[in-house]
Amino acid sequence: MDLGTLLQPGQAVRLKVDGTTAPYVVNMCNNSKLLVCRAVKQPIPVTPETFRVFIIKNSESGLFIIKSQLKESSERGAVIALTNLSEPRFIQRREHYRLSHSDISVPFEIELRPQNNANRYKRLKLHDISAGGIGLIVKASSAFTVGTHVSLTINLDRRSFIKAIGEIVHITSFNANARDYLVGIEYIQIDEASLETLMSFIQEQVDFEHRRNPAEADAESAGLFCGDETD
Repeated sequence: MDLGTLLQPGQAVRLKVDGTTAPYVVNMCNNSKLLVCRAVKQPIPVTPETFRVFIIKNSESGLFIIKSQLKESSERGAVIALTNLSEPRFIQRREHYRLSHSDISVPFEIELRPQNNANRYKRLKLHDISAGGIGLIVKASSAFTVGTHVSLTINLDRRSFIKAIGEIVHITSFNANARDYLVGIEYIQIDEASLETLMSFIQEQVDFEHRRNPAEADAESAGLFCGDETD
């Protein structure tokens, strides 16, 4: 989709800097050359060191994510001008890229609480994560049961928190010698802000991997997304 069509004056978007997102409204879009947005409520914090800003635009079937650079801002981020806008990258809600733990370049912490008891499990080992669910490595499968609902709090880079309710959909032996089990959890309830944060985080990590190893990332790009698989 053309940027001028997607980001027309009056369109609602969210801007993301590091782990912070905030709602904005488009004031002006000069296609890939300049975008001016005004904060709806609390402005997003920007500093002279701020460089990359992600623009997130909702649609009925997914999200458009656009990378941009900060040109200037006023009133501590109340009005932000962006330039060097990338082509919109569309991510369907059912198009879940699985990000492996080895592909994540920042600190990542997970807390899980089964809804049928008061136990909390922290510092769990991540296997993979997507916009549809998460895979965790645990030591004792008896603590979890397929069909159990769990509360998840995911701390990304010690700045962004994602909260969701999930359902355990499978428990499989992962490493028999170490008595490790892979617990697959599908999100059944996640708010819009958490989903946007998660999807943009996944895209950032994919971009980071591409910069670090572009040949390998390009070779795998055709198989990044899985359609109706359940995490």
